[in-house]
Amino acid sequence: MFGFLSAVGSALLLIWAVYVICVPSAMLKLLGFLLRHSFIRLRVFGLDNLPASGPVLLVSNHISMLDLLLIQSLSKRPVRFMVNAEIAHYLPTRFIFWYLGVIVVPSARHPREMRQFFSEVRNRLHEGEVLCLFPEGGISGNGNLMRFRSGVEPLLPTNVGVTIIPIRIGMLHGRLFHVVNGRLRCRLPESLPVDFSIIYGAPVEPTLSPFELRQKISELGAEAEKLPQPGELPFHTALLYRAKRKPFRTLFIDAATGRKLNIFMALVGGILLSRKVRTLNRGETEYVGVLLPNGTVAAATLLGVLYADRTPAVINYSAGQDV
Repeated sequence: MFGFLSAVGSALLLIWAVYVICVPSAMLKLLGFLLRHSFIRLRVFGLDNLPASGPVLLVSNHISMLDLLLIQSLSKRPVRFMVNAEIAHYLPTRFIFWYLGVIVVPSARHPREMRQFFSEVRNRLHEGEVLCLFPEGGISGNGNLMRFRSGVEPLLPTNVGVTIIPIRIGMLHGRLFHVVNGRLRCRLPESLPVDFSIIYGAPVEPTLSPFELRQKISELGAEAEKLPQPGELPFHTALLYRAKRKPFRTLFIDAATGRKLNIFMALVGGILLSRKVRTLNRGETEYVGVLLPNGTVAAATLLGVLYADRTPAVINYSAGQDV
């Protein structure tokens, strides 16, 4: 009896393994499940905005090679992604994108391929599939939203109600896997689990311009990331803990002069300045205005205000004399 049950269990396990390998969405779900229960602590907002049926077009920012995995792992339905040709044909990941069956977004310099792309997208939406578009056209180099190259209205088939869902993925840039100067980089996290966030917004109108669509996704990130993270500390407090481990690690680099400021120098400067800030008259407010050009000096000044138990109010250096 035990041998029979063992044989049945082995057969079912083999069938499941074949299914996972042959169905890319199932593979992504499995990898996402493993990551979310080991290395990643994912905060999800608005998942109930994702329809259970009907054609859906997801519109997301693109900041990491893990974006596809996270989006598919949270969807009960298979998601087919649209990936820029430069990324899809990138040699180290070309097989992965082929296996996932992504829709390659060709260059506008190839009108014939572009017409085929629009036709394929409209046909799949007409059949009720879930597609995901990254309108930035590539992976963000700094984690911020880049300019959206187009809206979504040209992708939609006529006489079909397609639900447009904006998505914002946060806290992922520069962590684990990312692209720097066209090369795939892997960065080991300093602590586990790594905190990420993904926000599903309410459906939007398909007639939104690229700027309006970008604004919607930007607002999603502002709403979600202003919430405190698990175990989050104030910046100046977290910096003290970091200084115990790596005191001479570069903290800031002045883009104009190339001057570097390490953690130890920033702490010393901030603590010394805090003594002066504490002597200032508090008046009726806890805020201290900071009017300095962006640079390492401004960063150290902000630390000094924080260490004086005051709140810095950063004023735009180019705001003019009326400030």
